[in-house]
Amino acid sequence: MVRSCDVYIGLIGLRYGSPVRDRPDVSYTELEFDTATEAGLQRLIFMLDVDAAVPIPPARLLDNELDRQVRQREFRAKLLDAGLTVSVFSSPEGLQLEVLHALQSRPAAVAGIAESQVVAGEIPREPPGYVTREVLGRLGDAAERGTAASCVVIGLRGVGKTQLAAAYARARVSDGWPLVGWVNAESPEVLLAGLARVAGRLGVADLEGDSAESARRLREHLDTTTRPGLVVFDNAADPDVLRPFLLAAGNVQVVITTTHRAIADLGVAVDVPVFTRAESAGYLAARTGLTDAAGADEVAAELGDLPLALAQAAAAISGQHLGYQQYLARLGRVPVSSLLGRVPGGGYPLPLASALLLSIEAVQDADQDGLAGRLLRVVAVLSPDGVRRGLLAGLAGGDQAARETALDEAAQRCVAGSLLTWSVTGDQL
Repeated sequence: MVRSCDVYIGLIGLRYGSPVRDRPDVSYTELEFDTATEAGLQRLIFMLDVDAAVPIPPARLLDNELDRQVRQREFRAKLLDAGLTVSVFSSPEGLQLEVLHALQSRPAAVAGIAESQVVAGEIPREPPGYVTREVLGRLGDAAERGTAASCVVIGLRGVGKTQLAAAYARARVSDGWPLVGWVNAESPEVLLAGLARVAGRLGVADLEGDSAESARRLREHLDTTTRPGLVVFDNAADPDVLRPFLLAAGNVQVVITTTHRAIADLGVAVDVPVFTRAESAGYLAARTGLTDAAGADEVAAELGDLPLALAQAAAAISGQHLGYQQYLARLGRVPVSSLLGRVPGGGYPLPLASALLLSIEAVQDADQDGLAGRLLRVVAVLSPDGVRRGLLAGLAGGDQAARETALDEAAQRCVAGSLLTWSVTGDQL
């Protein structure tokens, strides 16, 4: 049956599987892979991430027999050494996306080698009412000037740098680029973890789990690859931490987002301004459905045309059925200057902080069981690179199905309030 197929897709978990009846030293899964190799089929391999947070007790993910655990580790190593592009997945949604991309981009006739697309990291989804901005074209032009000189997207907090980079990344995914990686660069630890994840997806990670070594191997691989790609370093904070991982050659573009002007020296700078007043007014009208142009202009002026502040305002206005003047009145009552002390170089503009606090209040006021509030507080202190849905289910009560339903409803209330966002794969907040 394997020999009669056009392509072999291997979904490889942590169990070795049932032994072949007359060959007890080989599982049926490995026999199928070997048969596909002998038949010269295209082979697409998808491995379950060993660190994935799945709703199954860890003990049930492994074979009971120690020798089968050893065999499975050897089989997975064999796949990584077979010269194939191996994709790593950690959720059903992520697997679905990986398989779809691999089948859409696989070459028509390449015996035994699968050139599937790798999308690594949590690229943000397009937000409601997303405004296509002229600066996106400038970002693309800057990114294409050469990979040795990175493109640095710089601007105030809240001007939409991350969403701009995410739009560019989503476009490259749609274009079928072989690699699109998204790495949070907020701290050295998070940066190394993100780079190690990309390295793992490309099959060049350190087998001992050393994230620094994986990051080094990734840079060497990207410096020499002939295939086009994109790596985004989001929210970079320290040029000295980031510099060792920037590329010197190759065909992979690098985009950095930051608020720190010193990081602009690492590449071609693209300054991101606030919305124009016309963009602000158009965005508010589209999100709220209100036709009060003068009121929209007044709200935009109060919020300094900051895209993130406007997103908060639009969510509160539409969610609570407010008029612009009602919203402005509530905004004026938020004692943000006394609630939020200034952090040198790190504070959000006060209008944005006011809008954020109003949005949090609105979500909590409608939060009858308190789950949305707990969700916000927990996510706020966990990884800035995103938190997997499975890790959050314990915040709700009831059986597993009830917990998942309650969590999704609470998450959706926070997303509707522009306080959280789903990743492109839909498995992380």
